[in-house]
Amino acid sequence: MSMPQCGDAVVIYALALPFFIALGLVALIFKFSTFGGTRVRLVVGALALIGVVVATVGLVQTTTASAATVTGPATLLNVAPGKTIVKTLDNKARADGTAAVTYKLPAVPKSGTGVYASLRVRSANGAAYALQTRVYPTGKVQVTVKRVSNAGKTATALTGTRALTSSVKAGTPIALTLKVGGSTKVALTGTVKVGSSASQKISVTDSSTLRIRAKGKADFALYTSSSNPSTAVSLESSSTSGSTSASSNGTSSVAPGNQISGSSAGVPAGTVLTRHEGDIVITKPNTVISGLEVHGTITVKASGAVIKNSKIVGGKTPSHIGLINNVATGSSFSVIDSELVAAYPDSWWNGIYGSNFVVDGVNVHGVVDAVRVIGSNVTVRNSWLHGNLHYEADPLRNGTPSHDDSIQIQAGSNIVINGNRLEDAHNAAVQITQDTSKTALGSIQITNNFLQGGGCTVNIARTPTAVHPAVSGNTFGPERVFSGCAVIAPVANKPGLSGNTWSATQQSMATYTVLE
Repeated sequence: MSMPQCGDAVVIYALALPFFIALGLVALIFKFSTFGGTRVRLVVGALALIGVVVATVGLVQTTTASAATVTGPATLLNVAPGKTIVKTLDNKARADGTAAVTYKLPAVPKSGTGVYASLRVRSANGAAYALQTRVYPTGKVQVTVKRVSNAGKTATALTGTRALTSSVKAGTPIALTLKVGGSTKVALTGTVKVGSSASQKISVTDSSTLRIRAKGKADFALYTSSSNPSTAVSLESSSTSGSTSASSNGTSSVAPGNQISGSSAGVPAGTVLTRHEGDIVITKPNTVISGLEVHGTITVKASGAVIKNSKIVGGKTPSHIGLINNVATGSSFSVIDSELVAAYPDSWWNGIYGSNFVVDGVNVHGVVDAVRVIGSNVTVRNSWLHGNLHYEADPLRNGTPSHDDSIQIQAGSNIVINGNRLEDAHNAAVQITQDTSKTALGSIQITNNFLQGGGCTVNIARTPTAVHPAVSGNTFGPERVFSGCAVIAPVANKPGLSGNTWSATQQSMATYTVLE
């Protein structure tokens, strides 16, 4: 027999509450009446006390077990022209759940392009799903579901724009709800209710490679264009509910890499970045770069460099040797708690390129190869490599499709790939080849990652001398071209497989596809 859960307790107390209150009142009447002797009065007195205590506990339980809800005096938010303000609704990060707000415009702007109000879920590190309303000076309302990315700079419409039949006047309440669930396919359901009109429902599923899987907070974002006057918005009420654990849709796993996402890899929340224009060349040993948004590339030419808490976006001229590289010298460096994404996408762009480096807690996306290894002593851990650039007609491949990988290993030994989330690459999550002009392949460990994507997810090519990568403790997600091909290798390069599982079934993944 299972014990009641918190929600069950609320129902039990709520149903029993009238009984205990009545018991307490009846017992009190008997206690102070002249009916019965001293013993009877003591008994009913005890019953009175029990009734009052249990009733009080019931009231407390029914109050504190509810979802996070904010009611009471409205919050007035003032939006300056051309500015965005964000109001966090709940500090708990959720993957699956529902958020709701009700807001009013004390006065509808008489000019400009309208007021944008967005209820957002899975909001973290500049990414979110948004149910956006736009109120025009005429009072007309449009609604759209969008995916926000690129530190809030990009908003991709996931639905068409829907014009509502109801109009807004000063003080008309606008109620929004947005429900999100899933990971392999993210289901979004929103409702909009204007005044006393019927609710309008809008739904969409996001299964693109750029879908947001990570947990995030619920918030309320407001924007007016620079042509608008300053606008006041009254936030009347809000509520949030849902699980604070990771979404179970296709991602349940024991591999630590399964929990890596934009909320755990990348620039820590709250870090203030200083914009740096132009390329950086490190020539002094043990140089530390921290807190920069680099609109250029970083080339390491002195050992011991540390690049942390920074965002590297490149410039307008792409570089195939990466946003960060040490190709010329092989000087050691580390990249920690940072984000790499090409601001100007191009098939030339790669992420981190070289040898003798450590990547820890880094979010790399929007490039062709997230990491390219051309020598020994490389560790990639606790990082999220995803959202690869892919071109069906890649000019660098004579118009054939891009061979984008999360990690491409071309040479080297003592290579460790541990505790990462690798996905979205079209060729492979890990591609192992041998560039005969470089160091021979040696020890390669691929452990405790969440891996998906590619034709086959781990692709070990034929090499001049045998190499036997250790592939252990990983979870293989459902996404790849050939569904059963988690690992492919020639017999001569047979990998060591142990402790790997399929995320969808939690069954062992203990075999590999032989490359003929």
